[in-house]
Amino acid sequence: MELGAKTTLGKTAVLNLSGRIRMADTEALENALNQLISGAERQFILDMSKVNYVCSSALGALIALKRQVLKLNGEIRLIVGPGEVLELLRLTMVDKVFPIHSESAEALKAFGESAG
Repeated sequence: MELGAKTTLGKTAVLNLSGRIRMADTEALENALNQLISGAERQFILDMSKVNYVCSSALGALIALKRQVLKLNGEIRLIVGPGEVLELLRLTMVDKVFPIHSESAEALKAFGESAG
């Protein structure tokens, strides 16, 4: 798994992930997600458009993140491209927990922000 740096677009914090998220990556993922929500932002995007595999423990970390964000009165959206990861999120019904978008501009627009 590759972790990108946290960036901010308007009032929205964005974290980019890529590669394969395996069980061995779960602790690093959890740490990165905790850092993501530690700032003043309450709108979050997790860009997983370049992720090609997600293990079950990583799905658990995402669900835990959702609970933390809700406690902050925040909102989180996922960016996921077509393919196996999107299909996994649908099969496990994680797509019912998170709004899923195909690109950052679409997710930002849902927050009422623009990418430019």
